[in-house]
Amino acid sequence: MLRSTLAPTLPPQLQPGYLVTAIPMEILYVLVPLAAVFLGLALLAFRWACRDGQFDDLQTPAMRILFDERRRASEPKLLPEKD
Repeated sequence: MLRSTLAPTLPPQLQPGYLVTAIPMEILYVLVPLAAVFLGLALLAFRWACRDGQFDDLQTPAMRILFDERRRASEPKLLPEKD
C-alpha cells in the first residue's frame, strides 16, 4: 500500500524495474584518466628512486639492525648504563 502511494511521485530512475546503465559508465571518463595520472606519478617516483640509488644496496640496511653500534669514548652517554 505504501509503495503504490509513493511510486507515482518518485522519479523514473528510482521506480522499481528501471535499469540504470548509462550513469555508471560515465564515471569511466573520470576514473580512467585519473588512473593514468596516478600510474604516471608512480612511474616517475620509481624512476627517481632508481636514479637516486634507493635500490642499490638492499642487504646492508637489513643486516645493520642485527648489530649493536659501539659508542666512541668521546660521545656523551644519554642514559646511565646498568651493571
